[in-house]
Amino acid sequence: MSEQSKILIVDDKPENLYSMQKLLQKLDVGIYTAQSGNDALSMILDHEFCMAIVDVQMPEMDGYELVDIIRSDPSTANLPIIFVSAIYSDEYHHRKGYDAGAVDFLSKPFVPEILLSKIKVFLSLYEQRMQLANWSRMLEQTVEQRTNELAQANARLARLDRAKSDFIQIAAHELRTPLTVIKGYINMLQGSSQDSAQVQNLLQGMNTGSERMLEIINSMLDISRIDTQVLKVLPERISLADLFAKLKTSLQGPLNERQITLGLEGLDELPDLNADPDLVYKLFYQLVVNAIKFTPDGGFITVYGQASVDWDTPQVEIQVIDSGIGVAPENHEIIFEKFFQLSPAKLHTSGKYGFKSGGPGLGLAVAKGIVDAHGGRIWVESPVNDAQSFPGSIFHVALPLNCEE
Repeated sequence: MSEQSKILIVDDKPENLYSMQKLLQKLDVGIYTAQSGNDALSMILDHEFCMAIVDVQMPEMDGYELVDIIRSDPSTANLPIIFVSAIYSDEYHHRKGYDAGAVDFLSKPFVPEILLSKIKVFLSLYEQRMQLANWSRMLEQTVEQRTNELAQANARLARLDRAKSDFIQIAAHELRTPLTVIKGYINMLQGSSQDSAQVQNLLQGMNTGSERMLEIINSMLDISRIDTQVLKVLPERISLADLFAKLKTSLQGPLNERQITLGLEGLDELPDLNADPDLVYKLFYQLVVNAIKFTPDGGFITVYGQASVDWDTPQVEIQVIDSGIGVAPENHEIIFEKFFQLSPAKLHTSGKYGFKSGGPGLGLAVAKGIVDAHGGRIWVESPVNDAQSFPGSIFHVALPLNCEE
């Protein structure tokens, strides 16, 4: 038994209590004694007993009266009770004892082994009852947990269904915008006077629109690969310092345009990763671009690297820190779901930020898929802020040093 069962012995004579204690010491039970009915009732309030052995003849309150009170309380109504008497051995008192609610009546002198055998039966029944009660509680907890998980899953599915129902419209809008720009530039080229500077500007606009379309299509393909679990990791040695230097160079245009400072700290001290270089580059490209998107003009972004000891396996942790609008706590988990977007109300910032629309909501989902494929973790936190300040966000990425496909 995981917890020692308790037996209550009620007798007004100390010598009887002593002899009964000596007998029950052969059992693995807790033994409690009371010399009166009132003492017994007090103990029953403080302890849960598996059974009681009660003497019939006692001053103030005899055994029959005590058992009658015990049976009247729902919490002890089913407590097994054995009457023991050195005086009463006739059929009348035996019947009276059973009528009072006892499960057995033993007259002294009795055979100790018989009493022990009966007690063992009640101990076994008590243990089985406790196991059933524990199983019942565990079952109730499991049902409650599964019900909550099902409710959360249904809510998530409903949320994703709503997002997916809007995705075609969002994707069409996202793809139509650069296509419209490219078409307009083509028309302007056809009607231009072949001025070299003008042609170059038009071609640059077409190139920007094409890159935007390619980014959206690539994100959709990445999501497709993640959904079908064919995102393959091809590990190579990667210098994170070199990777972020390359990334900073590729994003210098939008950084300069928005006057955003991108700082790199602690990356030179990090060991090389054994990971897929293309996927890791795409992962941090998504995070830094996301930071640029939601950081105000003149703000800052810091990429900070450190070795981490949170896991049993060696790893590195990269933090992408921005001074943007932050992420509300209720969105910390769902922000990595496919098609999730901040609400239009939160996107309205009078031109202080680098986004013109919410986008299809794929970038962070792609980032999480890449992290998962490498056996890592990704999460976000944002400081609590007042309405007048920019709290910013910290995106954490923890990757094991050695990722084997």
